[in-house]
Amino acid sequence: MLPLFLTVLGRLCLSAFAFQDNSHNGPQTHVINLEAKADHNLGGRRIIALNGNQETFGPPVRVRAGDTVQISLLNQICSELEAQNDANDELMEEYCVTGLHFHGLVPIGNDVDGVPGLTQPPIKPGETYWYNFTIPQDVCGTFWYHSHSAIQYGDGLRGTIVVECDEYNSLVNRVFQALEKGSVNNGPVRLPPKVIQLESNLIHEETVTLSDWYDDWNLDIEREKVLSPDGTTDPHMDGSLINGSEDDHIEMKMDRDVKAAVIRVVNAGMAGTQVLHAEGRNMVVLETDGVLVKPYAVETLSLAVGQRYTIMVATQGKWDPIKFINGCNKMMGYVTKVFWMMQRNPVGELNFEGKIKNLPGFYRGELFQQFEPIHGTGLWGSTKESDDNIQRITLNYEYIRNEATVQQYGTHMYKVNGKTMEEYMENPIEMEGGKTVEIIINSIDHMRHPWHMHGHHFQVISMGEGHDGQLRLDDPGESDAKRKYQQDLHFWEESKKTPMTRDSINIAGASFAVLRIRTDFPGSWLLHCHVEWHVAKGLGVVLKELESSQKAGQEQIEQSTIVKKGTSKAKVLGVYFFIMSLLDAALYFFIM
Repeated sequence: MLPLFLTVLGRLCLSAFAFQDNSHNGPQTHVINLEAKADHNLGGRRIIALNGNQETFGPPVRVRAGDTVQISLLNQICSELEAQNDANDELMEEYCVTGLHFHGLVPIGNDVDGVPGLTQPPIKPGETYWYNFTIPQDVCGTFWYHSHSAIQYGDGLRGTIVVECDEYNSLVNRVFQALEKGSVNNGPVRLPPKVIQLESNLIHEETVTLSDWYDDWNLDIEREKVLSPDGTTDPHMDGSLINGSEDDHIEMKMDRDVKAAVIRVVNAGMAGTQVLHAEGRNMVVLETDGVLVKPYAVETLSLAVGQRYTIMVATQGKWDPIKFINGCNKMMGYVTKVFWMMQRNPVGELNFEGKIKNLPGFYRGELFQQFEPIHGTGLWGSTKESDDNIQRITLNYEYIRNEATVQQYGTHMYKVNGKTMEEYMENPIEMEGGKTVEIIINSIDHMRHPWHMHGHHFQVISMGEGHDGQLRLDDPGESDAKRKYQQDLHFWEESKKTPMTRDSINIAGASFAVLRIRTDFPGSWLLHCHVEWHVAKGLGVVLKELESSQKAGQEQIEQSTIVKKGTSKAKVLGVYFFIMSLLDAALYFFIM
């Protein structure tokens, strides 16, 4: 009976994994060597070329959950002469050193977070630095790497990271089956109950990076237009990039057998929100910032700087090209372009003559109640407005324009609770370990800002729409912000849904956002605006996450146990030697 039982059990195990992609052969180790070197593009603009690539993006990294990654970064960003003279030029000195941040790739450890002066020493000119980490088994999705020193990454020190997993493949297959049954309406997409293994040639995948572009070298812009005494917060944007190219009407070819396109979209820009629309088609969202979500169809997407989405779009048969309209937000408008995913040449209207803000389904905010993680855990913490088990941190940020600020910093600055990000690197905000922490971010600024959290995904609990004012829970009075917060808490309590979970969001001007994290990863982590010019002007904080008291207590118990075991072992050895001595004495007496 036992062999029969084992055979049946084996068949059950095989059937459980029948729909998984098992073409891989276990965890792999990837050794990647990067050289960041000063260069000039065809237009003569100074850039940073990664491994000789002049399109301002380095080589893409593609791995699987469970793989080990070893990345070396050689810093050749500045010439020998520049490196020698940078001691007399503070901005040049900052530009000549570097570090590499793996945006959204958590948890891989605070020691490889890539923030010079906080989690690692700066990589000096001519030095090579190694980043070694293993991708956790539960990590899957779209990420990117970029410099976290000065304003380098817009010059070219950036690239994409894709982490593959079987669950993603299964989700793609199920959404494809849903689209095969016909077009989908806006909202949740009903999935078939079973996964059918598909032929690989039916789905085409592309990674698309969207970015803003400045014609001048970023260091010159920072020095002359941003950090000068009367410097601006948002210098003039000259254009946009699609996959590192300034061209309009970029064509991405697909085989004629393809019936759906999957696009991993990354806003890897320095400042501009990106808008994406597939003309005449709905886009089904599968992922938000490395978190697989219950499929949800939209007409138009807005991406804050740093955000990533994976979407699926059906070809609709007859080899009709998919026309994507892209708007890169700048002051007073958008840089508008079109790109194509195509099986044959486009026909009909090739250009887009309309306005981005008039696109169907256009929305500047965050769909935080709609994009729900597949593995929903519910709301982290309670829905009580006052809960001792939740640590609350309130951050109020504003742009300070006065002569005293210019005297102290050389320019006008952003401050959060009266301090700049550099000052928080010296005196961080402490978070208790092993708890739920609610972070309230209040904008006392009229502009929309993209905020990114290092080392964590956060749940988006509540957000204002703009001009709602600040959320002050300690104020007994009523306000638009407090009413919105209370309504959102009620929504989570009634719906039992899990809030949108990600690492980057856009916060509207004169408004607020409420985020929750779980403090399971000790270390010093940045929470900052991802507009690089605003980071240069101080917009961010450092959160120091402490060890949980429970974990610290457990470590103390383990240490005590080790001591006791050592004492017990000594006693046993003592008894052993005592008995052996008696036997030796008896034997000696008997022989003599």
